[in-house]
Amino acid sequence: MRDRQKFETTKLSNGITVHYYPTDQPFALFDLMIPVGNVHNTGDIIPGTSHFFEHMALLRSKQYPEKNSFSTWMGLQGGYLTACTENFNTIYTAHIPSISAIS
Repeated sequence: MRDRQKFETTKLSNGITVHYYPTDQPFALFDLMIPVGNVHNTGDIIPGTSHFFEHMALLRSKQYPEKNSFSTWMGLQGGYLTACTENFNTIYTAHIPSISAIS
């Protein structure tokens, strides 16, 4: 039996480090933590900027250019996407059935 406290680690070509735990579960869950939160809204940075960024960051991308199309796609697959801004981090969480569960 695999130790559930031991994660695999890999570094993506864009420099992001990914820690993951492969399972046979019919879903995937991920948290993306960005080390910017409410306490970083100081000086020239307008209060609430981190929270604003939380809402704007996943609205569009090159692969999903229409507003909210990624969130819509997640929902159509039976998953969801949520986010929160804390004092020191902004965290995005996604939960979606695995490809084998969708097929």
